Formats: sequence, C-alpha cells, structure tokens
Amino acid sequence: MDIFGNDMGGVGADTIEDCIEQCTRNTKACYGIVWIEEDKVCLPKGASTSYRSLSPKINATAVLNIPYQVEQDMNDIICPYPNLSTQKTRNGLEFQILCGANLSFDDLLSPLTDSESEMHANSLLECLENCAKLHPLCTRVTYNADRNGGSWLNCWLKQGVTSKATPDTRLMVHSAYALVPNLERNDCRNGSLVQVQGSETRFRLSCNDFRRINGTVGSIPQSYHEKSLQDCADRCGNKGSTCVAAVFDHEMWSGFQNCYLFDKMPGPGEQNSNYTFAYLDSLSSQYLAPPPKPAEISGKSWMAGIITPAIVIPALAGFYWYWARMRKSKKA
Repeated sequence: MDIFGNDMGGVGADTIEDCIEQCTRNTKACYGIVWIEEDKVCLPKGASTSYRSLSPKINATAVLNIPYQVEQDMNDIICPYPNLSTQKTRNGLEFQILCGANLSFDDLLSPLTDSESEMHANSLLECLENCAKLHPLCTRVTYNADRNGGSWLNCWLKQGVTSKATPDTRLMVHSAYALVPNLERNDCRNGSLVQVQGSETRFRLSCNDFRRINGTVGSIPQSYHEKSLQDCADRCGNKGSTCVAAVFDHEMWSGFQNCYLFDKMPGPGEQNSNYTFAYLDSLSSQYLAPPPKPAEISGKSWMAGIITPAIVIPALAGFYWYWARMRKSKKA
C-alpha cells in the first residue's frame, strides 16, 4: 500500500521498525509512513494523511498514526499552570514553571538506564514526572504541547546551567526548573553503626563507597528520595522489607531518588565521596571493601623530580669542563 501526497522527504531505513522510528523522531508531526522494502526507503507523511490517502502499491507498506494521538487538545493552547508558580511531583521534587519559554542545549543521556533525554509526554506534569525519576539527576525540562507543529517526542529532559530560558513564538512550548534541595551532609565513620529507628536492625557503614546501582544496563534497584542517611537506612530496614543494603547519594548526582535499596549484597564498587554504603551488620562477613584509588605520586617521587636535575646539570657541566681541558692539553 502507498499513501498519496503529504510527503516529508525520504530517508533510508533497513526495516519497517526503523522507518516508524524515523517518523517518531521527525522534527515535524509525522502522521504515517510508507516503507519500500526493495529500496530500503522510508517516506514520512505529514498532516492531512488519513486512510483516504491509501492506494495500492506493490512492495510498499503503509502505516498510519492512531488519529487520537495527533489530535490537538485545545486546552493545551494555554499554559496549564500560572507562570513562575511551583508544582510538585509525586516523589516530592518541586519545579518552577516557565510559561511560553524554551530551554536550549543541555539535553542529557542517562548512562544508568540507557534512556534518552527525548520522550513523549501527554502533559507538562507528565514531563515533570519523567524528569523527577530520571537517573542521573534531571534539573530542567522543556515540553511542547503542539501535536501538529512538533514531533511525537515532545518532552526534553536536561541537566546543567547552560540552558537559558528564551521566549518561544509557539504558544504551546513551556519549560520548568527543578528546585533541587541541598541535603545536610552527615559525618561518616567507616565501620560505624546506624540503627533503624524503632527497630533493633543495624546497618554498618562504608564511607565514600559507590556500589553499582545498575547491575545490568537498564536495570536499577528500587530508589526513593530521602533527606538523610538515617532516613535511607530506615527505609531499607522497614519491617517486612527484603532490603539488606543501601547506597545513599548525598549530592543526588545519580538522581533525585537518591536512596537505592538492594535485596542482596552487591559486589565492591569504587571509592566516591558522594556515596555512603550501608549493609546489615549481620552480613559483615560478606562485605568487600572497594579497591583503593591508583596511588598518587608520592612526595619522595616529587622531590626526586626536583632534585635530580639539580644534581645532573652540574655533573654534566663538570664533565664538559674536564673534556675541554683535556682536548686543549692534547693540542698543546
């Protein structure tokens, strides 16, 4: 089958799935595709594409969007929240709303979940929720509610401070800054114990200890936002919980949900001052410390680098003086 008209150019695609992906990521709204298997060509189709546009064609496959997915909700024309107001997500992260503003740059890719910064959201709130639960930390978003003038991937997750809010001529583009709280840094002593409040359960601490929170790509343990190491230990030690260890991210570098729970003892990770590892005291025999960091250049080596030239240069000068004198005496 073919779709008559409404062409938006052509791109290469080895499979029909690749062609649909091209349509999804098109900068303009894509309403359907035609994939020509023999030529490995993908033809995205624009507005006004419908089943009425279908026509027979050999070796071509046509796919249409489900109509309701591209129908514009008139409520999206206005910003859903007052400008500069604050909205809170389910996990407690607050955002300041910037109506009619666009944030360029700083799109991020999550190395922990292998997910990209562009995704689809049905509302600005859903886009905020996507940001709040992302690993690593997402600090700002831009959302485009225009289903006719934008791509299906209309929620951009960002990190950093490069993005500056600029007015957008499209009335349905809005952004938000995450109001990330500053957590109080707890003093940590290796081997010390933290007792779960209201329980006899105790956790032993390993300071500056980062354990892999994604044992396999795309997989992370249960995570929650907690304000302190004590709260994280309490979360892990709750009655009936299968949790045996936890990693607390003081700086929330890995995400706003900064308390990671493990149902089995994770292997050794690496030294990192942003993290504290807590494990059940009863599992102390299974604990393996993270490997030490590569040894830094010692003071002795540094001194050798300074002293050696001071010794070698005068020695060479003395040798040259001796050689020149002997040569002169031979000529005489």
